[in-house]
Amino acid sequence: MQALCRMAGAEQARLLALWDLADRTWPHGAAVAAGPAEPEAGEPPAGAAYRRWRAAALVSFGVIVVLLAGLLWVLPVGNG
Repeated sequence: MQALCRMAGAEQARLLALWDLADRTWPHGAAVAAGPAEPEAGEPPAGAAYRRWRAAALVSFGVIVVLLAGLLWVLPVGNG
């Protein structure tokens, strides 16, 4: 921290005050029980969210393909 204050030049006091404020407010870590977290009773399995997003993406892609095909079918082919 002293090296940072020296590099700050004229703003040493301001940098030191900001550092002290950040040091007091920033969490230094919380006590967490070791071990894997167990899912709660109402939560779906981990792969369910991935499958749901993949299905939504495939349905969206299908809708886009159908709309694009309809647009290309409606547009005129040539001038004469």
